[in-house]
Amino acid sequence: MSHSYRDGCVKSGVALACKSGCRLTAYVDKSRLLKENTKVPSLITKRRPNIKVASGDKFRSELVLPGGKGRKAEGGLRTKGYFKHTYKFSKGSWYIRDLDERIHLPIEGCGYNGLLPLVSIITVVYNGVRYLEETIVSVINQSYPNVEYIVIDGGSSDGTLDVLEKYDDSIDYWVSEKDDGMYDALNKGLRLITGDIYASLNSDDRYFGHTVSTVVRAFVGEIDIVFGSPCFVYDERKCSSRKLFDLTYNDLLSFGACTLLPQPTTFIRASLAKKLGQFSPKYVVASDYDYLLRAMMLTPKAKYLNQPLTMFRRHDDSLTEKSAKTMLSETAKIVKEHKNFCRISLLDRLRLKAKYTIYNPVILLNLARRMGYRFIPARSRS
Repeated sequence: MSHSYRDGCVKSGVALACKSGCRLTAYVDKSRLLKENTKVPSLITKRRPNIKVASGDKFRSELVLPGGKGRKAEGGLRTKGYFKHTYKFSKGSWYIRDLDERIHLPIEGCGYNGLLPLVSIITVVYNGVRYLEETIVSVINQSYPNVEYIVIDGGSSDGTLDVLEKYDDSIDYWVSEKDDGMYDALNKGLRLITGDIYASLNSDDRYFGHTVSTVVRAFVGEIDIVFGSPCFVYDERKCSSRKLFDLTYNDLLSFGACTLLPQPTTFIRASLAKKLGQFSPKYVVASDYDYLLRAMMLTPKAKYLNQPLTMFRRHDDSLTEKSAKTMLSETAKIVKEHKNFCRISLLDRLRLKAKYTIYNPVILLNLARRMGYRFIPARSRS
């Protein structure tokens, strides 16, 4: 059986993320950029996904959330009967992988190793209208053509709902209702993912146009976690990047913070996410550190991509800035809990701190300046 796709607007001038021999026909010029004033298929069908539960999964995916307390509204493509899938290329044709049904896609060639995996992105927000639209646009304008986007709002009263309604035809599912905090909202989002790869993006951060396509190429073999450099944006000005390196569970635990595996730049194979279960409600601001440590316990190594993947906004109203003391207290508790699984030494800690500082000398300069060495100039924000 053959199924059709639904057209969606994508900005022109965006580079498409396909290997040589794989392209969206009739939509690109010789430089593989989208032509002016064109619409690109967003790879959506009317066929509902065949959701399966594998052995060891700790939650089952849903397409929409059941009615919750204080629900204000819900919307998105799923509520209108449109869905997305992972597609496989076989014997000259594309197929919906979970249904094994043939589908016409205007894509020539084999895609990414014979697949166009669906990538699930979650954003949670509460009264975040100031930056939310930039975040949404950075996701829906990805050069990679197969992304599903889920937004969980905690019942905002500042205009956030207006932004969600504005992008109702571009978001796969969104809901606005009361929750029990950021990690309760993230857990709701986790239950809604149907893709092969999962990530969460803060409501004041944004992706580069190439982010998802770069990550998809990196998920080869037994790699279950891929992450890149965060690019910190201060005062809406220059983006300051941090260089990192491949990690093991010991490394992340020894460092005693999520700095080496920044949540906004981290992508996880969905099969691993389902075995991990959900974020712990015990922590208010550091549950992602606990979550990533648990992930690293189940996989040998996280693969680092030496390039910026996410613009991480630093501002006075961000949770990172407002909850610094709580963050330190909670990460200390998490490290103490995980020491039951792995013994870490002072030497390991010093080695990692030194490596991180050598890779990022601006950190050493800032430390020296705070210690009173005023001849060292402050970090430029211009």
